[in-house]
Amino acid sequence: MRKIVPISSLAAALVALACLLHRYVDFAAVVKLVEQQPQIALLPGIAALLAAYVWVITVRLTAERTARSLRKKMEEAERLRQLAEAGNRARGEFLAHMSHEIRTPMNAILGFTDLALKSDLDCELRGYLDTVRGSAKWLMHVINDILDFSSLETGKLELVRAEFSLAECMVSAVEMVQQQADEKKLLLKHMIDPHIPSHFSGDRARLEQVLVNLVDNAVKFTSTGSVLVSAALESESENTAVVRISIADTGMGISPEQKRLLFEPFVRAGDTCSHDGHPGVGLAICMGLIELMGGAIDVQSYIGAGSRFSFNLKLEKAAEPAPLSVAAPKQVLSLLVAEDNAVSRRLLTRVLESEGHHVSEASTGEEAVHLFQNGSFDAVLMDVAMPEMDGLEAVRRIRSCETGRHVPIYATTASTMPGDRQNCLNAGMDGYISKPLDLDELLKLMVAVGIAKQTQSAVAQ
Repeated sequence: MRKIVPISSLAAALVALACLLHRYVDFAAVVKLVEQQPQIALLPGIAALLAAYVWVITVRLTAERTARSLRKKMEEAERLRQLAEAGNRARGEFLAHMSHEIRTPMNAILGFTDLALKSDLDCELRGYLDTVRGSAKWLMHVINDILDFSSLETGKLELVRAEFSLAECMVSAVEMVQQQADEKKLLLKHMIDPHIPSHFSGDRARLEQVLVNLVDNAVKFTSTGSVLVSAALESESENTAVVRISIADTGMGISPEQKRLLFEPFVRAGDTCSHDGHPGVGLAICMGLIELMGGAIDVQSYIGAGSRFSFNLKLEKAAEPAPLSVAAPKQVLSLLVAEDNAVSRRLLTRVLESEGHHVSEASTGEEAVHLFQNGSFDAVLMDVAMPEMDGLEAVRRIRSCETGRHVPIYATTASTMPGDRQNCLNAGMDGYISKPLDLDELLKLMVAVGIAKQTQSAVAQ
């Protein structure tokens, strides 16, 4: 870029010119010449004016060139920013579409497998189905890792607050990896400090995802010995507790050079398991999720002496939920299931009818609104992505025409990208159940709906 000549430089040049003139010009002869021809005295002034004019023009042209260059750079930066935003939007839409397309068939695979396992089966067939269910759950774990990694990169991953048991979360994570440990004849065990509160408020699914990744990593790089998952109470206040969770193994250990690459995505520390099919983002996701939950992960390891991954979390305490009364009579509910996918609709209907509930089906949002207006329901299970009228618009119309008792509506959707949950709540839904559905959790939710209905009836009487 061409620089504008500063005034100080111009003054210095004029002083230097004056010095040269003083040294080499005979000013007496000049004075005599001016006396003979007075008009010559105007020449220096004219020359100075011309020099000043040339300098001003030069400065102006330089400034204009600089301004044009800056405008071009700003326009290019704006164009690149718009391209980056368009790319992020396209990637988000692609991930949302892929998430929905993958979760919908996985919902049927896991759901009907669970139903089959509840029927009378011989041991061999039950073993086959247990393997199918375990493999399907692991596939969903890998898919979630890939989708969540992208969400973490863009800073759009959201945590969900709900009451959960840390002990149950740890047991569930260990069970996910138990088969791999058994195949390698490893001892996989877990211990939890009895002083840790029984229930917390937080994102159980994300915490379980971290535990599964870390336990799977420990089993994968341990040939003989054991893997221990433990939770200890570090400190406690009236409303919170700081818990330290550790995963220790007796594996090969990690060198200092390898430790620097541990949390880099798609990079492996070691080559013994380079073809196991894992996407290579597990530890990167663990670090991102732990930091999102307010903690930090630490690694202690030496070659040949095993490794220990540990992290602290400050968790908010939650009251232990009251146990359901065994003596309370079972409530038969009238339910509306709105789902455009025939297989998913059939799964929901089969599960709910097996518990004695009455189910009405709708394959579109418009049909769901019509059935609700002309029927009486205790709860509605509403898919979000449906043709003609989506679930969000259907719920808005239901709420606008609802009279009398508030009917709980729960989203049953494969849309799990950031913002989807809040969109459902903003539309008027009471809850959000992501696919693949946990059928046991779904039935527990229906029990809670039945208890609420019974309580309202008692109050009304």
